[in-house]
Amino acid sequence: MFALFDFDEAYNDWKSLCKGCDDVVTDLLSGLAKRLKYAHHYALLLPVPHAEIIKHQALDHTGKPWKLPYLSIELLFFEEDLIGHWFRRCAMPGGGEIVEFSGDKVVFARDLIPTMPGTSFEPLRPTLDFITQECGA
Repeated sequence: MFALFDFDEAYNDWKSLCKGCDDVVTDLLSGLAKRLKYAHHYALLLPVPHAEIIKHQALDHTGKPWKLPYLSIELLFFEEDLIGHWFRRCAMPGGGEIVEFSGDKVVFARDLIPTMPGTSFEPLRPTLDFITQECGA
């Protein structure tokens, strides 16, 4: 069983799962994984993409997660030219800004995702490789 968590409000849910369980993937840029109490049960956290503006929504300047990171799964597919239709920039207190998904999730998944080149899915490769490895494929 694999449970995949967004790196946003669900981060604290992921973090609180199974205190003392084995952390089996610990690189935030590859996604995090912990083995739960039962054999072959894992909780996975989305990887942090390398795009600086998105990366800084999840990680502080030291590379540690913010107390309340903001990285929904749609942000893994962020591209500047999608601002205005699928994403928008939002001002934050203190003068910063974040990018947030602003489209319809179903339409995004149904209409845009299938048209994206394979390279758009590279941020998910470590997570999918981990799942494949654990399934014995």
